[in-house]
Amino acid sequence: YPKNAVGPLPAIIFVHPWSYWQGFTQGYGSFTQSICSYLAEQGLLVLAFDHLGFGMRLNDAKNFYKRYPTWSRMGKAISDISSSIDFLTLGDGHFPNGGYDPVSRPKINQQKIYCLGYAFGGSACLYAAALDSRLAGVASFSGFSPLRDDNHLSTGGIERWYQWYALLPRLGFFQTNQQQIPYDMEDVLSLIAPRQTLIVSPVKDRENNILDVTACINKARPSWEKFNASKNITQISPDDI
Repeated sequence: YPKNAVGPLPAIIFVHPWSYWQGFTQGYGSFTQSICSYLAEQGLLVLAFDHLGFGMRLNDAKNFYKRYPTWSRMGKAISDISSSIDFLTLGDGHFPNGGYDPVSRPKINQQKIYCLGYAFGGSACLYAAALDSRLAGVASFSGFSPLRDDNHLSTGGIERWYQWYALLPRLGFFQTNQQQIPYDMEDVLSLIAPRQTLIVSPVKDRENNILDVTACINKARPSWEKFNASKNITQISPDDI
């Protein structure tokens, strides 16, 4: 957060991409400044941490599914995001079950807590916003493709989620019959409505087909329209990777 800031400040929970060895500390788009520092300079309080299997928690993911066979690592990420909202809203920086924030900080505006993520983080943010209404909005950068019929060789399809990254293992049951997947990403998006939602889907994204992403977003738009909140969902597609 900005030095000498006077609260209450809006807060952003930043969820990092596939940066296995650096976690949230990597600077994206700049070699001299991290995204967290940049956002803080804009007047925001930023909370960031390493998710399970990344950065300082890299080895914590070892044998995860042997220890917790009914869990998913994506579910753990979503749970950790909700716990970070607890941290921001309950006890003014103190964890409900003990622990403390050793650094004094400005108060936050609890009505303006947002989640922002890129790649892995872009996907986790959407799931978290769908399942936790305390988030006022979400910004997802290169975060998703539809699950059903996602067989593009350039993206890896759902295999990347259940095998490559091992985040949603039960999707593997549906590899040969993707129409039976019980939900798709337009359902996740619809659960976020009517809150503010920004989807940044680069045209040259190698993992998420721009046409499929756009079609998915369009399927979800009626969920905002029924609240007369069409302006609250925005898609930006830069000619970039």
